[in-house]
Amino acid sequence: MPTWDDAVKEAFASCPKSEVHIHTLQLSHSLFTQTYWFVRQRQDMVLTLETGQDQTFKAAGFSFTLPERSEDGLQDLNIAVDNVDKALTDELDRLEGSDEDVKLTYRMYLHSDLSKPTQDPPLTLSLVAARIAVFSITSRASFRNFLNKQFLTEDYTRKTFPTLGD
Repeated sequence: MPTWDDAVKEAFASCPKSEVHIHTLQLSHSLFTQTYWFVRQRQDMVLTLETGQDQTFKAAGFSFTLPERSEDGLQDLNIAVDNVDKALTDELDRLEGSDEDVKLTYRMYLHSDLSKPTQDPPLTLSLVAARIAVFSITSRASFRNFLNKQFLTEDYTRKTFPTLGD
């Protein structure tokens, strides 16, 4: 689970009006022609990833709600991204029928320190469902559904394990 660094803990605790939170999204998939980097700002920004690599994030309007901590095991992030260009919708349309999930990575930066995200590792979720509208893409992203996952990932049968006996 990602951990908050001391700077963001202090910013949350003291809530200084001068501190601005910068929210970013990364959308990636092996079938995408590119990785999509978005920042919720009015202009593009170059930010440093947790790996130390600089990355240009494209300015975009998006809204989201972070997953809540709950005991039911399901934690979803609801997101709406303005359809900044048709490229992303075309990419999502091409994925129909693919078994691989689109990976969504959320990073938050403090305006006073753009040298690293406030979490390491960043929050990474799988896109569960996406609805493409004329002006926006709305979606839900979730951690893998561990509640409905088979406990043993391999069936123990006499065919695969002949020493199991009768």
